[in-house]
Amino acid sequence: AVGTARLDGEIDRWWSGPAHLGGSIDKPQVWWLQDGTSFLAARQSFGCAPELVTQRRRGDFVAITRHNEPLASATPAAHVEPLSWLARDGLRIEGMLLRTEQRARQPCIVLVHGGPTWAWGQFHTDTWPNALVLAQAGFAVLLPNPRGSNGRGADFAQAVIDDIGGEDLHDILRGVEHVAALGLIDPSRVGIAGHSYGGFMVAWAPTQTDVFRAAAGLSIVADWPSCI
Repeated sequence: AVGTARLDGEIDRWWSGPAHLGGSIDKPQVWWLQDGTSFLAARQSFGCAPELVTQRRRGDFVAITRHNEPLASATPAAHVEPLSWLARDGLRIEGMLLRTEQRARQPCIVLVHGGPTWAWGQFHTDTWPNALVLAQAGFAVLLPNPRGSNGRGADFAQAVIDDIGGEDLHDILRGVEHVAALGLIDPSRVGIAGHSYGGFMVAWAPTQTDVFRAAAGLSIVADWPSCI
């Protein structure tokens, strides 16, 4: 979302939607133009390569560049389904399911993001492992944002303090149960992958559950004192 916030707490929202605004996948970024009625941003989403766009207050996006049109035309169409489910303590957890083909009971790869104070969004390409490439290979890709992720306030982001690998793991497992109950994935063919904090979860999860048939981690945090 893009908008302005006054000191009294009143928020004027100019735009909100699933696309990611910013050239970096680390954080959103926009530039306000001098006229004060529009902003400039790099806009991207799954299947939509980044381009510079402008938008006036509550208006439509207007493309400024078309540099990535060849890349966009070569990118497979992706179906992104926003999801939410309840954690075992009743906390609502959000995520996405990414597929390039919509069929029942697909094999599934769960991608755990780094951080954990980070969050999956609508990025044309993401950090390793690439969700779009996995979806193109026939997997349903579950992108959970468990407690510890950003975008849900300080309390949500800090909920993993002194409990990393605890309730956040169960948030992820409840997400797997949710998409399996919907008939979208085959619960007997689920893998997990991730890097950094996600790499830690990849190494930790198979010691706690038999849900995952395969695990692939990168930049795994295997020893917290040496990491600090």
